[in-house]
Amino acid sequence: MNHTVTLPDGKQHTHQEGVPLLKLLKENGLYSECQQGFCGACRTKVISGTVRYLAEPMARLQHNEILPCCCTPTSKLTVEY
Repeated sequence: MNHTVTLPDGKQHTHQEGVPLLKLLKENGLYSECQQGFCGACRTKVISGTVRYLAEPMARLQHNEILPCCCTPTSKLTVEY
């Protein structure tokens, strides 16, 4: 299933569920090195929507934060980074 992801610039993109969200964010300027949920460098704020983790992140997160390297959207999603 595909979901609409709205980025900080207001542009909307279609993203396939099951594919790590980081793929889309890297194509749009977010830098991340480890890509495995360890470092937290790709930490992103969720404005609205939900995600599912493909692998449990090891970095500590605040209530409204996600690690897009190891999660995928499960609904329409708006993020800020």
